[in-house]
Amino acid sequence: MDYKVIRNMGLALVLGIALGIIVLGRSLGPGSREASDKRNAERIFKELHLSQEQIQSLLMNRANQMDSMKESMDSLQANWRALKNELEKNVTDREKILRLASEMKSIQGTMVDMRIKSILEVRQVMTPEQFAQFQEKMRVSVPKGPPPGKAKGRMPPPPERMEDF
Repeated sequence: MDYKVIRNMGLALVLGIALGIIVLGRSLGPGSREASDKRNAERIFKELHLSQEQIQSLLMNRANQMDSMKESMDSLQANWRALKNELEKNVTDREKILRLASEMKSIQGTMVDMRIKSILEVRQVMTPEQFAQFQEKMRVSVPKGPPPGKAKGRMPPPPERMEDF
């Protein structure tokens, strides 16, 4: 998959989270993470100079995407549980396992399609300048690489050498 598509998928996911918090309309405490995320989304909307129509369109698209993704995630989790149960049996049904695995792959493909559709919808709503600004803001706010203290690709030492770690 093209790097730009993957990067844009990540940006759309961040936008989706920000928009999702606003759409959920929960009662937010002033010090809660949700309140902070809502303030950040509102700040980004303001910095991008989005019109009310753009904001409403983005919120509507996000709400629709959240519903679709929830359905897909529920279905994926149900299939995962069924697959796990089948694999734990003493006598497994290979056809059932293959059917469940195939269905899970199909759902994941649908989820990728939904993410790409969301990115394209965001691009359609924003002007090219707003979208470029948004991408830059997301690049700055989303840390790259492993979390601090986590070495990328490094396995922990064998138990007998733990003192060297």
